[in-house]
Amino acid sequence: MEFQVEWKDAPGVRDSVLARTWCALTIRIRGEPVTRVFDRRTRGWRDSVHGAVFPLCAWVVDNLWFLLYEPYRWPVPYGSRDLARNDLDRPWVRRHSLLAAREGGALPDLTIFRDGDAVLARWLQDGGDASHPFLRFVQEGQAHLSPEIVRAGIEKFVETVLERVSDTSHAEVAQLRDDWANLRRLTPEETNLCAWSARLGINAHYGDELPDSEAERLKSAIRSLEGRIAADLLDATAIGTVANDVDWIDGAHRRTRTARRTSAANGLRGKPWQGSIDRHERTAYAAGYRHARALRERSGFGTGRILDLECLMRRLGWANALMVATDTAPSTGVHAVVDYGRDEAPVAAAYPSAQRTSERFLLARSLFLQGSSSRSERRLVTASHTWDQRASRAFAAELLAPADALQQRIRSEAVSPRDVAQFADEFLVDPAVVERQVENHALARVDHGRPHLRQW
Repeated sequence: MEFQVEWKDAPGVRDSVLARTWCALTIRIRGEPVTRVFDRRTRGWRDSVHGAVFPLCAWVVDNLWFLLYEPYRWPVPYGSRDLARNDLDRPWVRRHSLLAAREGGALPDLTIFRDGDAVLARWLQDGGDASHPFLRFVQEGQAHLSPEIVRAGIEKFVETVLERVSDTSHAEVAQLRDDWANLRRLTPEETNLCAWSARLGINAHYGDELPDSEAERLKSAIRSLEGRIAADLLDATAIGTVANDVDWIDGAHRRTRTARRTSAANGLRGKPWQGSIDRHERTAYAAGYRHARALRERSGFGTGRILDLECLMRRLGWANALMVATDTAPSTGVHAVVDYGRDEAPVAAAYPSAQRTSERFLLARSLFLQGSSSRSERRLVTASHTWDQRASRAFAAELLAPADALQQRIRSEAVSPRDVAQFADEFLVDPAVVERQVENHALARVDHGRPHLRQW
């Protein structure tokens, strides 16, 4: 991620800071110019936009922790302008979309947010809602980047701007310089707190957003978790429920420690699939589908129904009792924990559900997360929309109700709610799973249901 700046004169600009930071700005992600525009005045194309970059620099510094750590919170990829129409969603847009940093200038609809182990940058071309009178941004795409690469690009940009205004005496410049210096001086403990709180939508760098008492409770809770389970939790919970959720995870862990494998486990023992999960090059739903199909082939099901999911999971080395029931329920964003019993036997724990279909889907998602994690690494199955959680939903849907099998049963261009319910009963899944499989694989038209969107 590169912010390339070519300084320009700014005749007629009265504000000294804006005039000093006037430039041609090109933003490149993996070499692609995200700022490529069509200029209606000249009827030409160029890779840069002209304007003052001080507002963008100040916005980046204010929102650095959110850009690096806060996840996307919706099931489908909306544009920033669409999200900003909703009062509840607008604060997230202000923290993640460059449109919030324009201050009258021209910037692309580029959003930057955490997606599992990576940072996802997603940019959209302008449509009919473009706000600039004569410029249209024409590029569209997305890229998973390492957090270190994103931070390095941001740091270089901020240092470039601060050097440009080093001889400028202005209150806003002094404030930006102080804020940046404070960020660079944070201790490792303070850095961890900022990262944890950012995943919750809180900027701990500013004390009024996270009081000391809440900060101590957050640190105490998260320190007890190791590995990605902490990130799983922070992506799915809220500041008021973190401590209770950690207590629930600890209670579930105590219940799973005695789980043991069955002696009936056979040659399928080990990871559900061969090879590692590629989180950076493949879309989450495509990876989930692919690994579900590979497991079906490996276990001999092909496109047939898996009525005894429990037997398949035991063959893969899971504990004899696959799901341990907890006495209490976690927060609504947490659905289950994948843990390990004796002899490292994988086992899930969840608050009991009255629906068998819900438990089967939850077990299938747990299987994916266990198979895509390192040895004995605990994970959470959650309602969040990070890469792993999206892939686990697609995996579970394809494992339990494969698209090819549904296609064999569809006899027309459209399926009715009755058809959906019939297929759901046959494959022992919720009707919503069948409906999304039909829509996402373009198998047919559902007479009435959800929009045609990839919702994994």
